[in-house]
Amino acid sequence: MIFSLIYSFCFLVLIPNFREKIDAYFQDEDKLMGVWIMVKSEKDGNIRDDESIDQKYTYAFKKNGDYILDFRIVRKQLQESDMSIMDYPKIKWSIIEDSLELRAFSSNGNYLGSTSYQFHFNGDTLVLENSILKESFLKRKEK
Repeated sequence: MIFSLIYSFCFLVLIPNFREKIDAYFQDEDKLMGVWIMVKSEKDGNIRDDESIDQKYTYAFKKNGDYILDFRIVRKQLQESDMSIMDYPKIKWSIIEDSLELRAFSSNGNYLGSTSYQFHFNGDTLVLENSILKESFLKRKEK
């Protein structure tokens, strides 16, 4: 009991803007969930052709933390790598401060690696950026 009071005091009083940061986190998380379609891709500042745009591949952020790629992407990657669907990694997403982290796990739960993007919303557009790529997505309207 005493520990939780001290913990609450430290976060609510000693860390500036803690409440605003927590509120912003949950707003971003809620806004991120859903199915997205890439509408623009830039590499090193230049607009590039991307099959994801032409084919309108979908990228889904689920409430349980699953990140689900369009099955057409998965099928293509499986064919190119000669892997089975059982070997395809499960991808989980999370927000860590102002970064979106995607973590890959094997079918038996072993951690395989991760990638991080800076992200923000520009109106109804999700923008993901790293040192090389900048990709913009629109949320698919629910039917």
